[in-house]
Amino acid sequence: MKEKLKERLATLSDGIIAIILTIMVLELPIKTINGTVDYLQLSIAIGIYFVSFCFVANIWYQHTVLFNNLDSVTNKIVILDLILLFILSLIPTFTKLITEDTDKISVTIYGILSVVITMLFNYMVDTLTKTKYNSDEDVRKIFTNIYGRNNGIIILVYLIAIILGIFYPKIALVLYFIIPIKSFFNHVGENEEFQNISEMNQNGRSFYLQMSREDQMKYRSILIKYFRNLRKTNNPEEQTRLWNEFAQSMKQNFNVSEEQLHQWIDSEKRRRVNYRHQ
Repeated sequence: MKEKLKERLATLSDGIIAIILTIMVLELPIKTINGTVDYLQLSIAIGIYFVSFCFVANIWYQHTVLFNNLDSVTNKIVILDLILLFILSLIPTFTKLITEDTDKISVTIYGILSVVITMLFNYMVDTLTKTKYNSDEDVRKIFTNIYGRNNGIIILVYLIAIILGIFYPKIALVLYFIIPIKSFFNHVGENEEFQNISEMNQNGRSFYLQMSREDQMKYRSILIKYFRNLRKTNNPEEQTRLWNEFAQSMKQNFNVSEEQLHQWIDSEKRRRVNYRHQ
């Protein structure tokens, strides 16, 4: 029953978000002066629409990834998701408002709305994490460690943009455009990183959690570089060379034994093979 509810809720969310994006583009103001379209004003309106599109699209992407990792949903999650969709559905109204009058009041209200949606979504992620990974403490910690590392920074930047919007509304709009795009690419990397780390054995997870934030990022960088180079060649000798360089780098940076490293990488290889066959 709860599995079907998750599917229905995800379908409803996709539908509402699609409608939100459609309404925004339909409400783009087209002004005419002496029978001629004001293309400058239209271009500005399209730019503002693009800001809102990026924000909503980023929420949709994170929402989709989140629900794909769930087996079922609780009543609390249903309520939180419906509240999120309700507030998100206000975006077209405030997008239209700032396209018609880009002043400090409209831009500030838009920023506050963005912060509320972001904070509510983060709370929903936290709630889902505790529910899904309640029996696996390490995985829950890893999820929180990876997905929560940028939340505070994003909220802080939004607050700065809101304050800036009181004095320089158009500059604040630029920040509103940058934040969701940056968040999107961060989330793509975070999702890949979580899949990598969560499939380690118990010793590998514990080792990762004991790393400093700097070492965690360094580990991810080395891992991605290895697989990126590996995908470029089918030559066994070249693959062996890449492995030896990778193993040496991991040993120098993290003192990881080759046996443990094989366990980690074998898990990652299986995940990538399964992904390609989906």
